[in-house]
Amino acid sequence: MTMTQRKKLSKSGWLLLGLFVVGVIVGITLHFVGIIDLSFIGNGYLTIMMWASSNGWNAAIVGAGHVVIGVLIFYGLKSYIIGEKISVSTPVGGYNPAPSYPSGAAQQQQETEIS
Repeated sequence: MTMTQRKKLSKSGWLLLGLFVVGVIVGITLHFVGIIDLSFIGNGYLTIMMWASSNGWNAAIVGAGHVVIGVLIFYGLKSYIIGEKISVSTPVGGYNPAPSYPSGAAQQQQETEIS
């Protein structure tokens, strides 16, 4: 038999995750409608990419940062959303000994004398 095992996220954790997703969707919608300006996010990312392109060490730092972020996202998805498939072997007609009951014969009581 195969089961899916994953960590359980608390109700407040799911609530915070849901509020975050709704907030991101509302923010993007308000940006596209023109009510708020979120262009600084794109400008900041492009600034980081330009800084990374100026030097090999800077590129390595930014690349390592992207790898770390990707690993953290993968770990969160694998642990809390997707889960891990595990195999559990269940015995079919396994060892089932016959029950033993006390015998109906009278027990003999022995007394020991200490002198």
